[in-house]
Amino acid sequence: MELNRTLAIAGSLAAKKIVPPSSGTLPTHTPLFVTLLVGTVILVVAGISWFAVAMLRDLADEQGKARVQLAGAIAREDLRRMGEDALSAARILAERPALVRLLAEARFEAVPPLLRRFCETDTIDACAVLALSFNAFE
Repeated sequence: MELNRTLAIAGSLAAKKIVPPSSGTLPTHTPLFVTLLVGTVILVVAGISWFAVAMLRDLADEQGKARVQLAGAIAREDLRRMGEDALSAARILAERPALVRLLAEARFEAVPPLLRRFCETDTIDACAVLALSFNAFE
């Protein structure tokens, strides 16, 4: 089907009569034609390049914004998880009978050594929160 169309177009072009050049004909063998052709090609290539750069810039901006939003969401989730971990560590510490007894007896000087031992056996996260407590009791 496609071959038939191609052959029909070729036959139609072959059957056309050659028209002699007139005052409105632009000769293709002159420097003017070459200059117009090269200028047109340069303008088209520059336009396509400018459009491509603009689109890539927009895509890069969108991707950068998406990455920042994702990083923010990850940071919020990490902070939430770390808060839960610190709360769990504080609850575990609060349930220790030795701490409850020392606080009930108002023996505050014995609390910092207990907290130090707790920090040595527990996670660093809880110790960072408890480091301020050492100064409050000393």
